[in-house]
Amino acid sequence: ETSCSTDRSGSMQGEKLRMAQQGAIGAATALTQQDQLGVVAFATDAEWVWPLRPVVPGWTTRRIGQLQAGGGTDALPGLQAAGRALQATAANTKHVILLTDGQFDSAACHQLATRLASQRITVSAVGIDSGAQSPFLRRLAHAGRGRFYPVDDPRQLPRIFLTETQRVARSLLVNQEVSPQVVAPSPILT
Repeated sequence: ETSCSTDRSGSMQGEKLRMAQQGAIGAATALTQQDQLGVVAFATDAEWVWPLRPVVPGWTTRRIGQLQAGGGTDALPGLQAAGRALQATAANTKHVILLTDGQFDSAACHQLATRLASQRITVSAVGIDSGAQSPFLRRLAHAGRGRFYPVDDPRQLPRIFLTETQRVARSLLVNQEVSPQVVAPSPILT
């Protein structure tokens, strides 16, 4: 399960927003219909662009493409919404990708990331433009047991979203030897 919390503030207009959309769309296309994806956009509030649910080819990407920029920057409502949605699911792997260009420092965001990590919900942070050098976002990712990606070029966003989605999906695979044991006779075994 992946939930993308994306900054849609006024400063995200233009190429940054288009690349953020392409990143979320890339995450959606990397997942199967058995996986769930949620995309929540935040400015001073949060709204679900695609509520956490199975990916539906076409519909998911169309909804993400409708994301509009406008407003201030407060990541807390987006992080809260993503966290609540992931807490309510029984998935084995739960991950939030937080993307923002804002330079803000929120003790509440840091505390929430720490609490989510204790509930096995990891939080990675992607800082774009001015947010790329944000010590707060680096600390947020560390508290959330995720990764921090400083991005100077918005064209890197689709690759980062895809990398994070694949990293989370790989954590579900177990590649090791197993030794089967016969516990009851069966015609199949003969």
